[in-house]
This record gives sequence, structure tokens and C-alpha cells, in this order.
Amino acid sequence: MNVTIQDDWLPWYNLHTFKEYILHVDFPWYKCKVVAEEGIRKSPIEQHPKFAPRQQFVHAFLDDYGLDSSGGSKFIHEMGKLLNAKKLYRCKLNYGMRTVEPTIGGWHNDYTKIKEWPNLKIALFYLNTNNGYTILEDGTKIESIENRLAIFDNTVIHTDCSQTDTEGRLVLNIAFTTKD
Repeated sequence: MNVTIQDDWLPWYNLHTFKEYILHVDFPWYKCKVVAEEGIRKSPIEQHPKFAPRQQFVHAFLDDYGLDSSGGSKFIHEMGKLLNAKKLYRCKLNYGMRTVEPTIGGWHNDYTKIKEWPNLKIALFYLNTNNGYTILEDGTKIESIENRLAIFDNTVIHTDCSQTDTEGRLVLNIAFTTKD
């Protein structure tokens, strides 16, 4: 499995300017469940009859086709340049809520429109350090460390594990291509 991990990805000023923007009291967040898509393998906890899906807050910067759905997309386009992206598709910021016990999410790939989006890459940008993490299907564990970037193909099945040590886990998810 091919995953690229880069620490200290954004310059300090850019990282903190972006974090000030998204953590401002007026920044719009939308509550939703943390769920995997139908037909994708579910974790053992999701199969339990008393399973209650985890909650998270999200903010979409770009919709599925790269159209601006937020006034903050200027930050995302700057990040796209750093990724050498030819085209940005969907970009979503996730704010995962703390859980009492570490909880594994559902296994999935981020975008099922693979046929429409050949060569799609996923960039996960971790905006705060916590004990949550991402797990790839091959067992690779990507720890949530502030200013860490992980890039892998959209075909890679993965999941997350919630954090127990911070109020929220901030992960920016960018779908992009580097080819025309």
C-alpha cells in the first residue's frame, strides 16, 4: 500500500491562520453521524445491536465537483497548490467529538464515484495532536499529529479511531488529482 506521510507540512503562519479561521466562534459547523457507506465492511462495534453511531461536526469547503461551498476555500486552493493538484474535488473538514473509549469507525473509501474521478488521491491533513488515528486496510496506523499530511489513493479502504484526550479531532479531507 502506498501512503506518503509528511510532518510540518504547512508553514507555521499558514497553519495558525487557518486554525484561527476554523476555530472562530462564527465558523459554521454542521452536525452529522460518522458512518460508512452502504455495502462497505463495518467494524465489530457497528455490528452490535446497541450500536449508536458517533457524532461529528463537518464543514464542506468544496463540493463533490470542486465548487466553492464555503467562503474559506481560498485556504484550500493554497493547499491544493502545495499538493501539486491539477484539480480539487471535494474538501471537507471533520471535527470528531471525544469518546470515553477509543472507538473504531466503519471501513470505507472516501468517494465512491471512482469511475468518474480517475487517479483520485486523498489527502488527510491533521490539524491537532490527539490520541485518535487513521488505520489503512493493510494495518498502517497514521497518528493524529498537528500539521501532518497523509496522502493515499482513493481506492484504499481505511477507518478512524476516535480520540479520548482532546475535546475534538480536526482532520481536513481533500480529494484531488495530480493528472489531467
